[in-house]
Amino acid sequence: MIAWIQAAPAFLAAAALVLLPGLPLALALRLRGLALLAGATAASFALITLSSLLGPVLHLTWSALLPLGLGLLVFLITWPIFRRLSFRPTETVLRSLGWPVLALLVAAILIGSLVRAGLGSPETISQSYDSVFHLNLVQFILDGGDASPVHMTMAVPDRTFNFYPNTWHSTAALVSQLAGVGADVATSAMIVVTTCLVWPIAILFFAAPLLGPARHPRHLFTIAVLASGFSAFPYLLLRWGVLYPNLLSTALIPIALGFLHAAIRRRYFGPEIGGVAAWVALIGSLSAGIAAHPNAMFGFAAIAVPLTLATLPAFVRAAPNVWSRAARVVMVVVPFVVIFVLWGKLSTSDNTRVFESGVATAFISGVTNAPLLDSRAWFATVLVLSGLIVALTTKGIRWLAASYAVVIGLYTIASGTSGPLRTMVTGLWYNDANRLASLTVIVAVPLAALALGRLTDVIAASGRPGVSIATGPVILPPKGAVPTPSATTLSRVWSPGASTGLIIALVLVAAAFGMRGASITQISGQINDLHRLDEESWLLSTNEIELMEKADEVLPEDAVIAGNPWNGSAFALTYAHREVLFPHLGGEYGEDAGVIARELKDATPAACAAAERLGVEYVLDLGDLYSVGGSAKRELDYPGLTDVANSPAFTTILSVGDAVLYRLDGCD
Repeated sequence: MIAWIQAAPAFLAAAALVLLPGLPLALALRLRGLALLAGATAASFALITLSSLLGPVLHLTWSALLPLGLGLLVFLITWPIFRRLSFRPTETVLRSLGWPVLALLVAAILIGSLVRAGLGSPETISQSYDSVFHLNLVQFILDGGDASPVHMTMAVPDRTFNFYPNTWHSTAALVSQLAGVGADVATSAMIVVTTCLVWPIAILFFAAPLLGPARHPRHLFTIAVLASGFSAFPYLLLRWGVLYPNLLSTALIPIALGFLHAAIRRRYFGPEIGGVAAWVALIGSLSAGIAAHPNAMFGFAAIAVPLTLATLPAFVRAAPNVWSRAARVVMVVVPFVVIFVLWGKLSTSDNTRVFESGVATAFISGVTNAPLLDSRAWFATVLVLSGLIVALTTKGIRWLAASYAVVIGLYTIASGTSGPLRTMVTGLWYNDANRLASLTVIVAVPLAALALGRLTDVIAASGRPGVSIATGPVILPPKGAVPTPSATTLSRVWSPGASTGLIIALVLVAAAFGMRGASITQISGQINDLHRLDEESWLLSTNEIELMEKADEVLPEDAVIAGNPWNGSAFALTYAHREVLFPHLGGEYGEDAGVIARELKDATPAACAAAERLGVEYVLDLGDLYSVGGSAKRELDYPGLTDVANSPAFTTILSVGDAVLYRLDGCD
């Protein structure tokens, strides 16, 4: 617990970066309530990405001043424009945030308890293949002062330009700067804020209108409780990969979906979101998700097509004339056409793995809400299937059932099939069932909330004789605003009175416990196993970290360290803060680096000449090699840097346990 308290500045810095850069723009759009939080979050990440591109152009070093300054500049430019185009909100900012903030707090506590149990400590790292790249890329940005996604050349040093979607890493670098922590703690802060803040904001914003435009507090708390209890997101992506960019991009997708809903279904939102504001926010939030990882564009499209098809006719008919109707058709349809053309043209490298033993098994795994686990989430499944019935029988939200069918279909194809069909449909996700499993939760949470929300509506109505229960979202929004919590309104939080409110509260507490079934227990344990940090850890141990931290104190600042990256030596970039010849388990490092990898232990003339050209004077040997299934034994491609203890070419400088730092002397 002490370690988490000490890391609090990092969490606060991450939360500030998620909300503050984009807040002025969200206020300029006159957004309120959940829309304000969602808009500020998406705008912050969009501004972080845009400012990372502008930094090198303006010859500015990467710092939080760039996105904050850009956000203020955009606000000053757009505020007079949006003020004229948007109507005046009926609520003040603070009044609109009361219940949403309390619901977010509930979700943060529930999700945070699981994430904390999984990580164990903010200093731990994922002992996995991708962790090396993600942590080192944060340090690469810090060392170079350049966060442009087109300059991510860490693993391809011979290139001048190399694109990688690094919104996660550039934000983590800012956390490191602001809080004065290392890349490891900054990464943990990003994990906590993405799962406990970004995801709840996004799913609340997307799901709340589907339960009815009244935005009743009990509906918000219902969504908050359910958002914490699906193993496939956000927890699965912390166990597999780890897939930090996908974690962030998937968390942002519901924000784009929510603004799409607001843009083409105006009457559901009334005075909460202006028409111009909805379209601007849609473009910005989708751009932020794509910048975090391009998969967000296709995940958004897969879920949004049923919504668009269901609402487009009414959206077009509402236009005042033929030309306006044609413009609306083009405005909505053309972007989806472009996305699906890209879907057919683009692809990624194929993942030949078959995750489930057949289509039927994969389908059952998906609909029982515990994909790629040995258990089944029956409580969540009953709620989701009940919500599916509610959606199918409720006018205005039947499209949600179609969206659920789409995401379950994508997961089933990726998880239970192989061959050209799978590559054609899910190749954009590397045919990775883990990435597609996360999309199912974006639709499963609203469906489950429909069922549980209907139950709370029944309980609420039972305490008010003569009050009927709405059978679905009401087209016209209620007059006035949702009350913010105060001493005079707490008695009306649940509408029917204290006793009925207590029953509803007990139902939600029971749901919170019900959602924590075997699947959540299993995924939390797997995350904890992956983040275990001790003397016997798989990839990086406490002894090895201690050695690298000592190396930071004794090595010259311009030192270049060689080592077999598969034994953890690549982490010297993060922990020793020195240039590393092989900073990732993959990459393209050139012929000189290849000669060093093969021959440096023997101090051959070719290896010594290559070491001199690259400035390599130190070798780090961290012992046992880490191996990933299907890696084609790439860890064996470094014989010149493996088991070097008996080589006369090296002199020991530091050692902690089996971890040893050598100086290259044999070439002299």
